[in-house]
Amino acid sequence: MQTSWPADPLTLPFETVPFYTLAATANGLWRAGGDGLYAIIAGRPINFQKMPTFERIDGVHISFAVPGLVLVHTDIDAHVSLDGGAPLLVAR
Repeated sequence: MQTSWPADPLTLPFETVPFYTLAATANGLWRAGGDGLYAIIAGRPINFQKMPTFERIDGVHISFAVPGLVLVHTDIDAHVSLDGGAPLLVAR
């Protein structure tokens, strides 16, 4: 969840970006990769956006920045990850 990585989806092949979680919303699918979020909506190109800022609420890092989604920062892969965590997506 490196928000400082220079991400340029026009030059970065999508098939090479690993993702941590996938969530279905009313208008399509969202996936969270190490470089940001990808929206997969039928009939449209894949839309990329950088990972939003998380706020700490009662010890949990969470973001409501994307309409229809809740993002939670976890340390689920901390034992094998250099950046210390992975995002989880939950449809609202």
